[in-house]
Amino acid sequence: LFAHLDAKALAGVSSVVHRIVHGGAVFNSATKATPEVLARLEKVSSLAPLHNPPAIELLKLCCKQFPEIEQ
Repeated sequence: LFAHLDAKALAGVSSVVHRIVHGGAVFNSATKATPEVLARLEKVSSLAPLHNPPAIELLKLCCKQFPEIEQ
């Protein structure tokens, strides 16, 4: 995934949107990804076990790879 992206490809990108299937009762609208949000999402990932764990891992990778871009 990241092999195809470089600084030039991301020029002007200010945020990336991720779809998390189920955020429990806490997350029911768009939310900026923070370490606290990621921890809470991991706690409710069992609500959508086929979808949430891989989506959360991708979100964490994007946060790490592109810390200057809001997720």
